[in-house]
Amino acid sequence: MSIVVTYQSAGTIERCLRSLKESTKHTEIIVVDNASSDDTVKVISDRFPDVHLIQSTTNLGFAGGCDVGFAQLISKQADATFLCNPDVVVESTCLEFLLEALSQDEGFGAVSPLTIHEESGEILYAGARFDIENLDFGFIGWGEVDEGQYRETVATGMPTGGSMMISAGALQRVGVLDPKTFLFWEELEWTIRAYAAGYKIGFVAGARASHAFGHSTGGTHSALTTYYFTRNQLRIFTEISGRSRLNVSLIVLVRSLRSLIEVYSRFGIVRCWRVAKATAFAFLDFWRGKQGRSTRY
Repeated sequence: MSIVVTYQSAGTIERCLRSLKESTKHTEIIVVDNASSDDTVKVISDRFPDVHLIQSTTNLGFAGGCDVGFAQLISKQADATFLCNPDVVVESTCLEFLLEALSQDEGFGAVSPLTIHEESGEILYAGARFDIENLDFGFIGWGEVDEGQYRETVATGMPTGGSMMISAGALQRVGVLDPKTFLFWEELEWTIRAYAAGYKIGFVAGARASHAFGHSTGGTHSALTTYYFTRNQLRIFTEISGRSRLNVSLIVLVRSLRSLIEVYSRFGIVRCWRVAKATAFAFLDFWRGKQGRSTRY
């Protein structure tokens, strides 16, 4: 079974769903739409009438939308569930390779495919680090040209939330995604619980997907992305590291300042100012204990 969470996805959802339907491994598809105001629902209803479409009256975020989809699985008895962003296109054998990896190693609670940036062709995900001491959970291979350097199925730090398959057993024992994240870092928070339950995370090089990346959030350096990425980073890093909130804040602040320098050099002062404000609100809301959807973003 596959769950796709959409928001303003009219321009990308058709290719995503078509790729899932053309998969060599049949999958029932559930789409949870987060109150889109564009033609997302119309595209799905007109062109994919057999897809199970759930329309939320509010924007629940990625994690909340996935959890709505998970609620539909109780009577389905699926072996695994594939979570997929609406701007992801899977190769025909992707789900088959992922499911095979789960069946061959029951220690894997979740697995993700090699993921390529749709436009640049660069690698977005080939596994991930899991270094709590240095708070480093970056994706392996990010920005590299794909020359076949990643060829094996291996245990890795964490999956990528944009395309991850969770086994039925892991979903039952670990639970659903944390809706308080709303956007970003939900896969790390889930991974922490998966490790505590005795599971591993797998990277499956034979499974491949492409990702347009950031179609509904404005990309890596948008204000919306910056806010949720930073706020959730602060919260989850504090929870898992045993460090004080102040210590984690100082570490993330340094990283945020480096990012602002990059935004300024690439996009200029206007974008930099917007991102700086989003960063400030993220820190403020973290210290206030605010979670879930923000009224600002």
